Amino acid sequence: MNDYHEPALAIDLDDTCFNYFQGFCDYIQTLGYKIPPNVIMHEFNMETTGVIPLGSFEYLHRKAVDNGLFQNLKPLPGAVKVLQDLSNRGYEINIVTSRLWSPSQHDMVLQQTAKALDSSGIPYDNILFLHQKWRFSADTYIDDAPHNIIALRNANRHVIAYEQAYNQTIPNVEHAKNWNEIDLMLRERYGR
Repeated sequence: MNDYHEPALAIDLDDTCFNYFQGFCDYIQTLGYKIPPNVIMHEFNMETTGVIPLGSFEYLHRKAVDNGLFQNLKPLPGAVKVLQDLSNRGYEINIVTSRLWSPSQHDMVLQQTAKALDSSGIPYDNILFLHQKWRFSADTYIDDAPHNIIALRNANRHVIAYEQAYNQTIPNVEHAKNWNEIDLMLRERYGR
């Protein structure tokens, strides 16, 4: 345990705190796309599900954001309660997301992100929009994206992979199936 400061967490949002996959699927169904029962993303790429045509994700994502995607996402089970408990136990909650990848939508993404965090009750000390998450200094990182998990691991950062079908085989990192497991891992590591 680090005795010099409160443990600082760097926490991703999409498919870590909020159910992006389900929210995106719900939106594209309104456009007439059919979602097969139990569809799973086996790679970190919505197009590999076969639900949408190759090359269409960016367009559909931007359209979904234009229609309030980020402010309408539902929190993953346990995320709000565990994050509130962590905050109450003295953890610094830093939201670190790479949502800003479509320049024409930055203002909209900022507003939707803040609204979703506030309305869901997810506590935070800071919100950072950062693609190279390893550049932000934290004690533990919680993320689902394989490229982030690998980059953080390679930078010798402590990372917990919020387990999804597309990141289960990444070696040399802790994997958590849910927020209760994350809570237990953090209690064990930091003693609080």
